[in-house]
Amino acid sequence: MLRARKRGYRGSMLRRALQGPWRLTPVDLLIVGAAVGETRLAWLAAEAMAARGVRCAVLAGTTLAGRLEPCEGALAGWAPFSSLPSSLLCLIRYRPKRVWLVRRNERHHLAFLCWAMRIPVEVVDTMLAEDDERRMRRWGPWDRWRVRAIARWCVPDDDQRDRLLRLGVPDARVLVCGPSLGCKVPNDGELRALRAELRARLGATDAAVVVVAGSTHPTDEPVVIEAFRRLRAARKMLVLAPRKADRAVELADRLRESGLRASLWSGGDSMPADAVVIDTVGLLARLYAAGDVAFVGGSFDPRLGGHNPAEPLAVGVPAVVGPFTEQQAPIVAAARAHGVLRVAASAEELVAAWEASLSEPERTERARRWCRSLADSYAELWSNRP
Repeated sequence: MLRARKRGYRGSMLRRALQGPWRLTPVDLLIVGAAVGETRLAWLAAEAMAARGVRCAVLAGTTLAGRLEPCEGALAGWAPFSSLPSSLLCLIRYRPKRVWLVRRNERHHLAFLCWAMRIPVEVVDTMLAEDDERRMRRWGPWDRWRVRAIARWCVPDDDQRDRLLRLGVPDARVLVCGPSLGCKVPNDGELRALRAELRARLGATDAAVVVVAGSTHPTDEPVVIEAFRRLRAARKMLVLAPRKADRAVELADRLRESGLRASLWSGGDSMPADAVVIDTVGLLARLYAAGDVAFVGGSFDPRLGGHNPAEPLAVGVPAVVGPFTEQQAPIVAAARAHGVLRVAASAEELVAAWEASLSEPERTERARRWCRSLADSYAELWSNRP
């Protein structure tokens, strides 16, 4: 029952399940996320379901995910992990009529108890990489049961559907829904106000080219910095949001060593004209609105597989990712097919992609139209779920 602190998880899952104030709060639908992206999608689903009068609770799996702003009409809590007692306490507390797991079935104790109590469990926006499939093929009978116990798998594309079929999931239990956006699409008025507010906070003039690099890792940052230095613009600013905010000071020092003036976002209103490092959590989705072009991190390391490129696209900012995007394959493939996302394998290709995007002003509205259609499609999916 006891778990060490790992990837943001907080100690004992039994203690998390008992954390007060503890009271019975029955819901119609329990939605279980994991990290930030999954939990953000869970809140979007809860918002759509709460609008229909469905009582929802969203459980986050990490400390960062738990800081996301909840929607009205839904309860917020913490996810149970590899412990039958914590999963049982969760079900006793919420008494759900249905459970949704976002992206994958990692809550096998919760799934087992739901199966025993005849509570339907669905996995929404399923994402299984090749390594996941290979690992699951080596599972024993108990683990293979975990796959078959899910009442329905909602998958983004045919590749994910085929992986589930190869793992023995009946075809009738798989529903192809298209890739999820995982974030909100602001209207034009909201976007203009947000862009003006953020650029003023950054000290960026209207004529300056602002590059926002989000969720970056140490493997991304040298490429991004070199590409920014090569970017041909009279006035330009780099905004770097590392995946882990506690690296912000180190990253600012690295930028200064490279010859750029750098400061921290929390350092005050007076920003330099070269680079700003974001040292707070929860700002990135809004921050992309300040940019003219963007880079989405985690995509220069094959072990990471990339982060979701939808956030910059939703605010009309042309985005570029690195060559390793296996964890985001469905939405990357769809975005590239619609001409709203580029892939770069080096600093040279990255700066070329940014400059090409800056020369195509119509790309901004094309990205927003595509994101709006995707968001509407998934909102319809949530509202039509039983």
